[in-house]
Amino acid sequence: MQLTIIGQLVQALGVIYYVVAIAVIAVALVKPTSRQGKAIATSIAIVVFGFFPVKGWLERRAHEEYAKEAWAYFRKMCEEKSGEKIYKQYSGVKSVVVMKPLPPASDK
Repeated sequence: MQLTIIGQLVQALGVIYYVVAIAVIAVALVKPTSRQGKAIATSIAIVVFGFFPVKGWLERRAHEEYAKEAWAYFRKMCEEKSGEKIYKQYSGVKSVVVMKPLPPASDK
């Protein structure tokens, strides 16, 4: 469930973008009289309207590759350097005084 209408508006703009792209490509296929003109007009329409979807797809793919690599690095660091580190042990300790307590937890 969406709380705002912005997501629906953006989705509607995407649909309108593709409808206009299909209409322009259809006109580019029908309007010119020669085969060469149809090919050129259609190619231009496909390049113009295909730029943003391809650009978004390439950015998403690059981000997914980066996230996969970052997750692999994180897992490697966890396996190599995680765990409890005890530097000194004291015997006969009866109590502990916390001099600088951490702030209380919040929802942030």
